[in-house]
This record gives sequence, structure tokens and C-alpha cells, in this order.
Amino acid sequence: MLTIYKKTTMETTWEAIAEAVKAGTLRELMGVGDEIPLELKTGEKITVQLADIRDRAFFVLKDCMKELKPMNERMTNKGGWAKCRMREWLNGTVLSMLPDDLQGVIQARTIRQGGEETEDKLWLPSFGEMFGENEDWTPVCGDEQFELYKSERSRVKEAGDNGTWWYWLRSPFSSASTYFCLVNSNGTATAGSASASFGVAFGFCI
Repeated sequence: MLTIYKKTTMETTWEAIAEAVKAGTLRELMGVGDEIPLELKTGEKITVQLADIRDRAFFVLKDCMKELKPMNERMTNKGGWAKCRMREWLNGTVLSMLPDDLQGVIQARTIRQGGEETEDKLWLPSFGEMFGENEDWTPVCGDEQFELYKSERSRVKEAGDNGTWWYWLRSPFSSASTYFCLVNSNGTATAGSASASFGVAFGFCI
């Protein structure tokens, strides 16, 4: 006897998702790992996944945007997430690319890192949110691992025509002043020069 599993689809709106989050009933509507396809105003197609449900719903791109980007123009992680060019690009250029109905329900998130505090609508996951906290990699910030990323398979992402690829986390690498943390193409932790171009899989909260 064989069992066949089929994906099901349903219609909803970002406003309905936001209302379910507010009412504490989102788990009745969708589960961690569920996917929502989107089209940016540029025509680029992306898919977001529900990464965790806490006091808010945390969504992260299933795969990277097609364009590879550096964290900074120069080879430095000085200033961390708060001062990096990636943060500026995401919360300016990329935010404006999102559909208007999604922009209308995204909630700014407070991010604390290295004594700095920022309010961001778009962000990259931290090392802790991806792998769990580890002082050998990056300073502890109290970030709890997202439920979705407790599976190594879920951490593997593609980037355009490159296939499975490395992508950025917002955490500076502890052992080098020029590196930020990355997720390797096989879903494990690594790090790379801040001025090198890697994949971008941003997240947002509702």
C-alpha cells in the first residue's frame, strides 16, 4: 500500500494574516514552513516562508533574491548590522519593491546587537535565529533559533541561476573584523568578507 501526499493551496490576504496574528489564531490558518509566492514591483518573483510564530509571525525568503550583494562596500564589519549598507538597502530600495498590501502590514522590529539598537521593517536573520547562539561565531544577543531552521534542509537556499548558494546573516563574525556570518550552500555555518557578494534572503514580521 502506498501513500500519496499532495500539497494544498488556499486563498487569503496579507490583511487576513495580520488579523490572525493579532487574534493569536495564525496556526489555524498556516504552519511553519508554509509558502507564499510574491512578485516584486520590479517583476522579480520570490517566495516567503513562515519561519516562526511567536508574539508575531516571522517570514523569511525561501530562496535568495536573484542579485548577489555585499554587506558593506569596504571589507569591514565595524558597526555591525546597525551601520551596514545591507540594512540601508533593504529598508530603502527593497522595502519599496514589495507589494503595497504587504508593506501595509509589516511591523518594524527592534534589533539589538553589540550595544546598538535599530528599528527595521526588513532584516536578515541573525546567527542565533539560524543556528542557535554560539559564542565561537558571534557575540550572544539572546536570539532564539527560528523553528523553521532547526532542520538543516530548510537552511539551504538557491540564488538565481547559481543554484544552491551562500547567503548572508546580519551577525558579524567574532574572529575577524572584516567578516559577517553566512550560511553555506549545504546549510551549515560559515563566514565571508563583508565586501564580497553573496545571497540575500531577507525577513519581515507581521
